[in-house]
Amino acid sequence: MEERVQAGDIVNFFTTVAMWSRDYEGRNPGVVLKTTRGRSVKGKLSAEVLWSTNEITHEHASYLKKV
Repeated sequence: MEERVQAGDIVNFFTTVAMWSRDYEGRNPGVVLKTTRGRSVKGKLSAEVLWSTNEITHEHASYLKKV
């Protein structure tokens, strides 16, 4: 079950996929700027995140853990 993040939450990117984890090692933590739902009935929650590196990315909420 995905964690319900919302704007203003401090989050870390978390995955067990080593390749993806390496990409985010220097970015954590981040601040959720906004969230959106997919267009389908069971639309997945995604978030726009401002990382500590000043990068902004869009992430599936299932990969974000509140700090």
